[in-house]
Amino acid sequence: MVISSLPADRLYPTADSGGGNLRLVEAAPGLRGNEGPVGYQRYALETSDGYSLGLFRSPPRRRCRGKRPVLLLHGVAANRFGFGLSPEANLPRFLNDHGHDVWLLEFRGSRSSRDLLARLRPPVDADRMLDVDLPAAVSQIVAETGVEAIDLVGHSLGGLLTYLYLGRHIDAPIDRAVTLSAPAGLGHMLPAFGRPLLRRPSRRARSLLDRVSGLKLDAISKTRGPLGHLVMWRQHSRVGNMSRHERRLFLDHAVEDMPGTFLGQLMGWVVDGHMTSLAGERYDDALARVRHPVRVIACETDKVVPPSVVEAGYRALGSPERDFIVVGKGHGSTRNYGHMDMLMAGSAWRDVYRHVGEWLSVGHP
Repeated sequence: MVISSLPADRLYPTADSGGGNLRLVEAAPGLRGNEGPVGYQRYALETSDGYSLGLFRSPPRRRCRGKRPVLLLHGVAANRFGFGLSPEANLPRFLNDHGHDVWLLEFRGSRSSRDLLARLRPPVDADRMLDVDLPAAVSQIVAETGVEAIDLVGHSLGGLLTYLYLGRHIDAPIDRAVTLSAPAGLGHMLPAFGRPLLRRPSRRARSLLDRVSGLKLDAISKTRGPLGHLVMWRQHSRVGNMSRHERRLFLDHAVEDMPGTFLGQLMGWVVDGHMTSLAGERYDDALARVRHPVRVIACETDKVVPPSVVEAGYRALGSPERDFIVVGKGHGSTRNYGHMDMLMAGSAWRDVYRHVGEWLSVGHP
């Protein structure tokens, strides 16, 4: 599944921003996080705080001169397969066909990551994703490909992390960005009147979650029978957009567990109505500091992150060059989509992927 013409122990210099060593990993039986319905080249990225992250690559058959590499960032409890389960319905392959060298980062806490220091409670939180994982991946992709800047595409929470990363690292070597069904925060998940009632219980819950390694979502999703389909897909896929077999592939390969510390931090973002680091630093103002060109894409019938929530993120951005697109029948698309099938339905290349490719192609020869 992983094709490599380079020695497996090839190392690259440690990056100044975030730190990291990048090496191409040969396919081997039982390699963690490497099995799945779509094959990619797999790199091991070592961070400055002792994590080995899964960084995957989908190179184009023919590289178009001047086309920038693209880094894809998945959403919560997902991984690289959230961007496509087959070569046909697959955003990386679509971008490959248009000359882009595509990379997919799986954040710490996923099956492809490993705590090199064997800590009892390895650090998995948004702080380190923003200030360690992402800078390390971006720096190493730039070093590996020899370009001055790359593009970012983030789905759901990956889109929100894209906003926060660009706002906190304004000099990052990023040219353009696209977000897909990305919120401006998580406060929309709880009505304002319910926050005072839940603050104290949520603090207790977060204290307990800090001691839990995970919720076993990846194992639960693999349970056979209709339960997984009903629980995971009621709001994530529109009827008729994906077959039962395609949904099964997603449940078997694309669902990741949620470490307790990370879930607790996100719970705080929901209940408090604003985003903070574990040390109490406010993240909310980062969106206004973004200066990179950003295209924001929402789905008309997305129940997880509705268009109004996505639009709030668009309006909060400080980018001088940005636009907002809604995908759905009411806006000229061939069909409506949910939160996940906007990336995995067979018609996504026509209704969604093209908007991504058009934005990333601006300025190319």
